[in-house]
Amino acid sequence: KKGKYMYKKPYILISNDDGIFAPGIKHLWNCLHEKYDVVIAAPHKEKSGTGLSTTMLRPLHIHEVQWEKDTPAWKITGTPTDSVKLALSILLERKPDLIVSGINPGSNSSLNVLYSGTVACTIEGVFRGIPGIAFSCFEIKNPNFEIAEKYIPYIVEYFIKNPPPRGTLINVTFPKRDLEIKGLKMT
Repeated sequence: KKGKYMYKKPYILISNDDGIFAPGIKHLWNCLHEKYDVVIAAPHKEKSGTGLSTTMLRPLHIHEVQWEKDTPAWKITGTPTDSVKLALSILLERKPDLIVSGINPGSNSSLNVLYSGTVACTIEGVFRGIPGIAFSCFEIKNPNFEIAEKYIPYIVEYFIKNPPPRGTLINVTFPKRDLEIKGLKMT
């Protein structure tokens, strides 16, 4: 059992806007849980397109969810932003090193970034000094989660070792399934 301040692995909060039982969050967990200490806090159901909205006029409920490998996981009856706020303020035992959101089916690019709950999860962390990476796949139908799962560990490792400047988030969209990925480049 880990004692206070005796952590060995970087601590990552996983969230999304598609809900805790969405396939994308499962793929995200699959590629990160062995190398990092991960926790999950996500909306109880799909909340796509909610951007940075916050629940103000009704109570929020937190329910623990049984997850594989005893990963701490909670579903929250609110928006993606609510999920991250509650995780950071009352659920997590310590401040995460990184917030990772997704994997969203459909591209979070151009104006979609303004509406994206996936991106909003990372923005909420950035507001609190925690870097974040939002992941999405270009295709809405039949997204290439398996390909994303292959590259995400490299991207996460890079930003754990080389944190972006304070106030910066990273937004990654994986291309269509029929395109070959020849490498990764910051743009």
